[in-house]
Amino acid sequence: MENDNVIDLLPEPRRLPAGRGWQWYVSGFKLFRRQSGMWIVLALQFLVVALLAYVLSVVGAIAYALAAPVLFAGFYQAAKQADLGNKLGPLDLFAAFRGEIKPLLFIGFVDLFAAVLVTILLSFFGSQGSFPDVPADTLPSPEQMKAIYLHVSLSLILMAPVKCATWFAPALVLLKGHSAIEAMKLSFSGVCSNWQAFLLSGMLAAALFILSAFTLMLALVVVLPVMMLTQYMAYREIFDAAPVGVDGA
Repeated sequence: MENDNVIDLLPEPRRLPAGRGWQWYVSGFKLFRRQSGMWIVLALQFLVVALLAYVLSVVGAIAYALAAPVLFAGFYQAAKQADLGNKLGPLDLFAAFRGEIKPLLFIGFVDLFAAVLVTILLSFFGSQGSFPDVPADTLPSPEQMKAIYLHVSLSLILMAPVKCATWFAPALVLLKGHSAIEAMKLSFSGVCSNWQAFLLSGMLAAALFILSAFTLMLALVVVLPVMMLTQYMAYREIFDAAPVGVDGA
C-alpha cells in the first residue's frame, strides 16, 4: 500500500465551527458504508489486541501503551486509502509497523509517562485521590462513589493536555512526515482550536455508547469503527482538506 510520507509546510490547524463535530460522524459513517465488513474487522482487531495486552497485566499494558500510536497510525492510513477509493486489506491496521516506528513509539512513551506521573500525583491526595477498591459482587457506597468521581475527574483534567497533544500525532507523523514533537505541538493546537467541535463530538460518542447498551453492546460492532473514522474525518478537515463552506472550499 502506498505510503504518502511527504513533509509539508503545514499551516496553522484550521479552526472549524462547532457543528463540524456532528458532520464528522456523518462523513465517517459514509466512509464506513463503502467497506463496512473490513472496517469491522479492523476495529475488532484493535479491540482484541487491547484486551489481550491488558490480560498480560502490567507488561502487556505497557507494551500496548507504547504500540497504540503505531496501531492508530495504521488505522489513519487505512482511512486515507479508503477515502481515496482504494480497497482495504485485513492487515492494514499493522501497516505502520513496516515503516519507521520510533517517532510513534515516542508518542506512546509520552502518553504512558504522563499516565504514570498523574497516578503518582493523585497518590499525594491520599485516600481522597486514589481509586477505591470495590469488590466485584457489591455496589460502591456513597463515599466510594465520591472517591471514584474525584479520581476520574482529576485524572481527566491532568491528562487532558497530553491527550490533546497525542490525539492526532500518529496521523501527523505517518501521513505528513512530521517529527513526534512537531506532531504533538500541531495536534495540541488543532484540538484546542476546535474544542467546541470536539465537545459536541464527545457528547455524541457518549450518547452512542449509552444507546449501544440497549442492544447488549452489539451495536458497538458498528459504533467503534465509525467513531474511529470520525477521528480521521476530524484530522482531514483540521489539517488536510477544508470542508465545504470552510476557508472558501
